[in-house]
Amino acid sequence: VKEIDLDLDFLTDLPFNFGVNVLMFDSQNQVVTDTLASDARIQGSFDGVKKASQIVVRITEDRVNKVLNSDRIILDFALDTEAHDVVLNLKQSLDFAVKADVRYNGNVEFSND
Repeated sequence: VKEIDLDLDFLTDLPFNFGVNVLMFDSQNQVVTDTLASDARIQGSFDGVKKASQIVVRITEDRVNKVLNSDRIILDFALDTEAHDVVLNLKQSLDFAVKADVRYNGNVEFSND
């Protein structure tokens, strides 16, 4: 694998702006293997309309093994209400999706395990 582009997509109607650190974690060895993003921002919703945010991370060849040796993504959030009074309800959410674009040389075989 030469390079990986990760798109971290967020959609929320929570009344917070989020500061987020994105970490890769190896749970077998209990170690953070890489930091994908530091102090990235996710836009919150203060009007009830869902807001989309995206964090794009390019993982170059020198970091690929650190990421591939991880089996978890840790999202570390800091919340900011921008001094608004907020009310939470059970219908509000923060949705998260990850997409990967992988560039490689040669053949890649996938196992069904």
